Amino acid sequence: MTLAVLSWAAHRTLINTLESYKMFGIDDPEKIIWFQEITETDKKIAAEYGFKVYGSDQNIGIARAYQNLVDKAHGDTFLFLENDWVALESGDRLKYGLELLYSGSVDVVRFRHRRFPGAPLWTLQYQGTELERPEFLLDAIHWTKEPDIAFPDHIGKFDNGFYSTTSHYANWTNNPTMFKTEFLIDEILPRIGRRDIEVDIQKWWKEQPFVVAQDNVGIFTHKRIG
Repeated sequence: MTLAVLSWAAHRTLINTLESYKMFGIDDPEKIIWFQEITETDKKIAAEYGFKVYGSDQNIGIARAYQNLVDKAHGDTFLFLENDWVALESGDRLKYGLELLYSGSVDVVRFRHRRFPGAPLWTLQYQGTELERPEFLLDAIHWTKEPDIAFPDHIGKFDNGFYSTTSHYANWTNNPTMFKTEFLIDEILPRIGRRDIEVDIQKWWKEQPFVVAQDNVGIFTHKRIG
């Protein structure tokens, strides 16, 4: 697996994040990082945590940085994390997502922490009116005790406890996600756009039959400290 991190400035946040990965055993064979407006301090921090460093002296945007990370990846699977996603659980949880990907049961696995997602949780505005914006329905796991029972026509559950739905009910997100690298190359990179992937790809994404899984516990919380 390739652990791919996107970072821009915010050195205290980056150190806090990478330290959490070390603490919780998220230490994959290949660790790569892309820095927007890369500095010598960026390179030094990444090297201390064993990351192979890439970057640009400009801010080229999320979409192009994401594409560059995928292009540099050698792992069969690709875990994407921005620099303010801090680990709260053991990296052992990743193996359950890998099992689903390798079995062909799913196309993407989400790992945002269920109980402690961090702020902002933008989709919380749809609590109680989830089906009015069905493309965000899977996020109901953050405020619904049994989403597979609350929304049985749309959300299922695997034997390992992970929830599942299709991309009709699970928007594309830049939150912590894991894919097969081949899927990203074949399906996503040709449509990634030039700005923010969440903006450029969403219309196409929600029309696809892709299967999206969500860890019923999760690993990462959003925490930016500067």
